[in-house]
Amino acid sequence: MRRLLTVFAGLVLLLGLVVPAAVANGGDAPEREDRDTGHRGTAITLYSVETGTVNISPSGEVDPPEDDPDSFAPGARFQAVDLLYSDQARTRKVGRNDISCLVTEVTGNETSGSATLLCQGVVRLDGKGSLAWQGAITFLAAESDEDDPFGTIAITGGTGSFRAAGGQIVLFDQSVDDEQTLNRYEVDLLRLTAKR
Repeated sequence: MRRLLTVFAGLVLLLGLVVPAAVANGGDAPEREDRDTGHRGTAITLYSVETGTVNISPSGEVDPPEDDPDSFAPGARFQAVDLLYSDQARTRKVGRNDISCLVTEVTGNETSGSATLLCQGVVRLDGKGSLAWQGAITFLAAESDEDDPFGTIAITGGTGSFRAAGGQIVLFDQSVDDEQTLNRYEVDLLRLTAKR
């Protein structure tokens, strides 16, 4: 279950990468028009690398041992920082994502259970502004296909170039082992008002 928290932190970072890349590329990203509102939007793919996580048990213990049953119980929290990149090789850094999650429900066990987290954060994009996001994500203990997303989060606003941002981010885990969390974010950004 701890691995699921780490994966989610990576997804949140990807959200931050998608938006700055679209603005930085000056229109190279594909556009789409929202059917309901008529607003133009951008589809962007971003990549993240988790650089640090702090886990907090429901009793307030910081970084409890993994075998502590309280370490991943309802009320447990984690905070993470992810670096964001515009390329899959993760060589062009574009910002960071500050993430905070609360475990709200845990069912079953580590091999057949699930965990639901309520998460929020701020993506800070170098020289562009910031994006606020939030969402509830349910992680399943069972392995899933790498092409299946592990969650969708909402873009709830922004500052600077992203002051009128909305839309969603679909999260995919690209980690190859438990040592480093790598994620891909497919961002569907709407109502983006860029400063000129």
